[in-house]
Amino acid sequence: MTNYHTLNTFNNSFRHYRVVDIVPFQEKIAVLQFASADVSKKMVKEGVYVDRYILVDIFSEDFTSQKRLSFFFEEETCYNSDVCYYWEGERLFMLIEYYKLGNIFVTNKVFEITENEVIEQSFGVIPQKQTFSDAKVYCFGDKEVFMQSPFMMSCRDKQHQKTLWKYKLSAYLYTEVEEYNDILYFGTAGKGGYFYGVSVNNGQTVFSYNTGQTIRFVRKGGRIIISNKKQKPMLINALTGEIIHLLDIGKYTIDYEQQMLWYKGRFYGIVRNKENDLLVVSVEVN
Repeated sequence: MTNYHTLNTFNNSFRHYRVVDIVPFQEKIAVLQFASADVSKKMVKEGVYVDRYILVDIFSEDFTSQKRLSFFFEEETCYNSDVCYYWEGERLFMLIEYYKLGNIFVTNKVFEITENEVIEQSFGVIPQKQTFSDAKVYCFGDKEVFMQSPFMMSCRDKQHQKTLWKYKLSAYLYTEVEEYNDILYFGTAGKGGYFYGVSVNNGQTVFSYNTGQTIRFVRKGGRIIISNKKQKPMLINALTGEIIHLLDIGKYTIDYEQQMLWYKGRFYGIVRNKENDLLVVSVEVN
């Protein structure tokens, strides 16, 4: 059975609205969001304070219940901000980082997400420098995999640093690189975006799909869900790349940021309709 819930239900036009991610939370599903109130260009030039919103929609696993938490505050329009989340044990926090022109770090705000409210914390957090997937070194047993150049993946022996193989990508690496049963999985985006399954032992292609772009994918054991070229979720065999079936999300399409979660026996994803309204969908994975 497929269920849907609309996310942005405030009677408010936002200048900026973003789904940060969809995560499991206390045996439920939480959709983390950040928004800014609409302001005129004149107001921005005058440096007025603008309402910002932390929004959290919490759903039961079966999508029969929904609760919305919200917290709003003001900040100066001269700040640029970025939003992420992190865990401390089972406690969930959202972090808003502020920057002035030139990306000079100014300060930040931290909010704890509980089952019943969003609580602003009295402390700040020094944000860790973000390392993008194409700048990381991934370790798999005695091998290291990394991007030698923007479109060239390389694998080397961890002990002797000897190059074992190279693999040319079709576009920029966007996802993390995962390994299962000696197969590497990763996605690229930009012109020529693909999803790949590549042997970690010899760098040979096991399978590849022209998805248009793969920003995220989710895997459980020997099965993977990706968004295909028509922006529909597709379940594939992780060992062979065989398409098992499409997941039924009706007339909707996966949002371009491809926030997806595979929790227990259900798939959860952020989707859009033709009017570009954002919804969250829940589909049983067979």
